[in-house]
Amino acid sequence: GEEAGAPPAFLDPLTCALMADPVILRSSRQRVDRSTAARLLLGPAPADPFSRAPLTTEDLEPDGALRAEIEAWREGRSARMEE
Repeated sequence: GEEAGAPPAFLDPLTCALMADPVILRSSRQRVDRSTAARLLLGPAPADPFSRAPLTTEDLEPDGALRAEIEAWREGRSARMEE
């Protein structure tokens, strides 16, 4: 899959999948994919899985810099595959 060879910082620590839209969880400063955060928010008592602090949509900070790094890595990788 896409995850093979990806820098560890690009992988969601909960799903081990390559992140498409990383967000920072305010209480723990951990990064997860927005889809993972959305699943956490749907739980009966939404909490940051790293700090156990209550979690709301306001606790999600987009990480545009990391997203740009992941997109650049993806583009470089697909360019190498096309050669």
